[in-house]
Amino acid sequence: MMRMAIIGAGIYGCHLALSLRAKGFSIDLYDMADDIFSGASTHNSYRIHKGYHYPRSGVTREMCKIDEARFIAHYPNLVSYASHNSKIFCVANDDKTLIDYKTMKTIMKGTGLEIEELTFSQLTELGFANVEGGFRVHEAILLVDKAKAWFKRALNESNVRLKLNRRVNDLKVLDDELIQVDNTPYDFVINCTYNQAFQYISGKHQHYFDLCFSLLVATKQLKTERTYESFGIFDGTYPSLEPYGYADIPLQYRKYRDHQLFQIFHVQYTSYQQFNDIDEARKALHKGLPLKQLREVTDNIIEDIAKFYPHFLDEFEVIDHILALKTKVRDLSDTRPLLVFCDKSRHNRFIHVFSSKLTSIFTAEERVLSLLEGGIKNTQYCVA
Repeated sequence: MMRMAIIGAGIYGCHLALSLRAKGFSIDLYDMADDIFSGASTHNSYRIHKGYHYPRSGVTREMCKIDEARFIAHYPNLVSYASHNSKIFCVANDDKTLIDYKTMKTIMKGTGLEIEELTFSQLTELGFANVEGGFRVHEAILLVDKAKAWFKRALNESNVRLKLNRRVNDLKVLDDELIQVDNTPYDFVINCTYNQAFQYISGKHQHYFDLCFSLLVATKQLKTERTYESFGIFDGTYPSLEPYGYADIPLQYRKYRDHQLFQIFHVQYTSYQQFNDIDEARKALHKGLPLKQLREVTDNIIEDIAKFYPHFLDEFEVIDHILALKTKVRDLSDTRPLLVFCDKSRHNRFIHVFSSKLTSIFTAEERVLSLLEGGIKNTQYCVA
């Protein structure tokens, strides 16, 4: 039985560990944290994207359409279904938007994405202002606490050896067919750390480490009194209100269990600080934001969201802020690439897997299998 080390126990590492274990590999799954899903797999918008969020990238829209359907079919027990989660997409009526409403609508319809167009009076009744137009869509939401518990149980039942609190910094090449990790020889190593370990520098996709800031807010009214919809303002440096993807509210927020919880992201302010060095990025994450900067960025986000939803402060209260570290690529078209390749500069059997979209795990799995079945050397997914 071939032995494989997977580094990174986020959703990509966990999914690949289960899939490859089912195909007969012996799997060791490493993570530097004390639990799985410790990074971006927990700290995200939780949305299973169909493609609406990417009007400027046809590649990403098509990838989302395919991957969303596969994710829901494979992991139906880990999501809150689309029928329960509506979102209002509004196009800003100002000089900053990168797209007008008619173009936005045409792109969505041309991609085959269903929309429920809203009249201007409906948008006004819903509480919006300073928007050119909008429509309603439905997308599933990942319930991260259910996903984390399910994967831990599945990994254990599948005899995947979970090696937590193990930061893998070095590889030792034993020969052309073996790589040593943590004093253990492996036939293959897969890097699922979102390029945060054993970084590969691509000429096409320039990556960076983004210290991301979001606000956690609760509705002032109870769930039984009113149901709020999430919304996003497009397309440019605008805010969005996204569901907080938990089946059971975390203990520290239990006082709000009868209210709806949302996260606020903002294209301009969520990307708080960017780093080229992962260690510097982790130091900044650990240090947190100084109180003055925390108040300033919070005020900026609230001020901007109130421009488009004037009654925001009457209907929501800020209960916390969240800092997370994410790996991103610079791309003006807003493309979210999936990269799966063998890095021969490290070893003929060292494979990188990188994507910022959680639902691309199935395409990633197919490309990994193509590498393994093709004997690594005879595949298009190799770089020197």
